[in-house]
Amino acid sequence: MPYTTDYDQEADIIRVVVSGELDLPLLQNMAKSVAKTMQETGCKRVLNDLRNATAAQLALDIYNMPAVARDSGIQAQIRRALVVGDKTSEFYFLETMFINRGHIVKIFANVRAAITWLTRGEDAS
Repeated sequence: MPYTTDYDQEADIIRVVVSGELDLPLLQNMAKSVAKTMQETGCKRVLNDLRNATAAQLALDIYNMPAVARDSGIQAQIRRALVVGDKTSEFYFLETMFINRGHIVKIFANVRAAITWLTRGEDAS
C-alpha cells in the first residue's frame, strides 16, 4: 500500500506515511482516509511523512492538490506538517500551492520539529 493512516492518541495527531509517488489519485484516496479519521477522532492536526515519497512529476497535479484535499474533506484550517527529510526542494512547490490557497501547511526535515509545530503551534523548523 502506498500510504498508511493512523491516529496517534498520545500526541493527538493523525499520522500518514506515504511511499512512492505522491500524485493526484493517491492524494485523493489518502485525503478521504484522513477525513474519515478526523471525523472519528475529532483531531485536526496531520503529520504527513513523505520521506519515502516523491512529489508528482506533473505541475498540474500539484497545482490541483489543494482543491482535491478540500473536496475530500480536508479543510484549509486543518494544520498539516509535511516531513520530507532532505527533499525540501522537491516538495517546495507543493507547500507553496497549499499555502497560496489558504491552507496551513509547513515543510519539516524531521518528525520531532513537525510534531512540536503541530501540537504547540510554534514556528519550529
